[in-house]
Amino acid sequence: MGSKFSICAAGLLLALVAGTARSADFVVDSQSDAGDALPGDGRCAAPAGACTLRAAVQEANALPGEDRLALPAGTFTLSLPGPFEDAALTGDLDLLDDVTLTGAGTDLTVVDAGGLNGGPTFTHLPQPGSPAIDAGAPPTFPAGPCTRTDQRGVERPQDGDGNGQAICDIGAVEVGALLAARRAAGGGWLETLDARTITFGVLAYQATSGPSGHLSLRDHAAGIEIRIGEVAELGPVQEPCGSIRAGARALQLTGTGDINGAPGAQFRVCMKGAIDDPPERLWLECLSGCTYDTGSRVPDDELDGGNLQIRE
Repeated sequence: MGSKFSICAAGLLLALVAGTARSADFVVDSQSDAGDALPGDGRCAAPAGACTLRAAVQEANALPGEDRLALPAGTFTLSLPGPFEDAALTGDLDLLDDVTLTGAGTDLTVVDAGGLNGGPTFTHLPQPGSPAIDAGAPPTFPAGPCTRTDQRGVERPQDGDGNGQAICDIGAVEVGALLAARRAAGGGWLETLDARTITFGVLAYQATSGPSGHLSLRDHAAGIEIRIGEVAELGPVQEPCGSIRAGARALQLTGTGDINGAPGAQFRVCMKGAIDDPPERLWLECLSGCTYDTGSRVPDDELDGGNLQIRE
């Protein structure tokens, strides 16, 4: 197929961790930057059907074992902006399992991480807790040290540190209230009582305009496929969801989507990260329009593989 190549581009994160015995092969056939429609189902396919580099990485992250990704000649530009997360849903490519990348040659296959934050030039988005957040000068329009928008066109100022006062950030990029909000991102699987799997992928965050995100879930044995495309509410867990209780890194969303293609179903999803209190957990129930819930399908709500990030 060609020689192995190392990806070396600004803003591209490669994090390799040990895998298990099973492996898969994915052949990338599109240079577009789009995520996988359902990470963990074993098929590298973005919503349009093509196998993109991002979709292949998400599948590799969701499946156990060392996987092999084959890329043809061409330039693969990472251009999908989004919040900080570690599941390759947006921004850089986070590799969470052993992966071998094979290209057509170092000069023929190129991965370009430029422009991840949007705008006409390369920028660096401040990380959570950065001293640049809300540390600029107060806005003095129309001619002052803080312009009405950053270089991407995002409105300034915004309350990036969550203290209730909107102040411009230092630099070309205005982080905004997104960093101070809670968010969930990741994908993986839960093992069911019949030794099959429920695979899922999720991205949910509190944007300045309100909650946003999406979730896909497939129960392979039950023949259930759920897609949540509209997030109505996002916040801390209030009432217990299976084994998920209110507490740090416990996040709940409600949203509207479809089940097996039938629209109009309402869902509640609870998620818990594992940084402070492992393991990661996921729980989903249908509030109206269907009767499905994961609690009746799995012995517990613990992820049996994958990665789920819950961040402040």
